[in-house]
Amino acid sequence: GTTGVTVNLNTTMAQTTAFNTATFSNIEGLYGSAGNDTFIASTTVDVNNVGQGRDGNDSFTVTGGGHA
Repeated sequence: GTTGVTVNLNTTMAQTTAFNTATFSNIEGLYGSAGNDTFIASTTVDVNNVGQGRDGNDSFTVTGGGHA
């Protein structure tokens, strides 16, 4: 499908990703869907994360330095 996912790695609480509710910890990589995805992370907590939006009009918000 073309439903985009939303993932915020700055929280350890359960969150709605567009495909059910999930809790994220110790994440090293995120891969998007065919839709418009939104990824949020702070490099002060998630230094080694890798994100790939794949298809769609994706949005990456990276704070604390680093790049997407």
